[in-house]
Amino acid sequence: MKIPHVPPRFKSKRAREHWLRVADDLVRHGLDPSARTELISDFVDAETTIASLRPQAKGSADVRLAQARALNNAVAERRRLHQRLFAGAKRLEEPLPQVEEVVEQIAATDQSDADEAWRDALWPAREGGRTPLDQTEIERRFGRPSWAALLHPTRASQAKDDLELEAIFRRRPSLAKSIGRRAA
Repeated sequence: MKIPHVPPRFKSKRAREHWLRVADDLVRHGLDPSARTELISDFVDAETTIASLRPQAKGSADVRLAQARALNNAVAERRRLHQRLFAGAKRLEEPLPQVEEVVEQIAATDQSDADEAWRDALWPAREGGRTPLDQTEIERRFGRPSWAALLHPTRASQAKDDLELEAIFRRRPSLAKSIGRRAA
């Protein structure tokens, strides 16, 4: 899909860039921006209106109240335009990282040494484990064990489970919100 030219009524560089950015977003979502040029233009106009109506401390209460009403109307219009612009858009899927990348991220955390010490003590039969310290010594050095150390004998198993959860949350964002986790 080809991004159409910016309509000539947008004179400022900021408005032209915004128009092109919205058109590019439409292309990334699998929509044809040339069929939605008027909607894009109206959306950019609504954004400009909202930027000009941002509440200011100056003016009487009546003026500020009128500005607030106008701002609310402009935001509602922008929301309607956004829904019409992206109706039928496909959701962008970001690929999940590889298990090795997640293991490296886990190893880079400050909690990594403590988790490894607790894993050695709690999972003595695991492959590659070191000779465990006494649990009281570990607790004195690092504090109580994390849930990651309690549940996963290795970083790789932790990474695998983290990726499985991430895949579930991407399929069902409402589930992530219901348990208090930010959706990916």
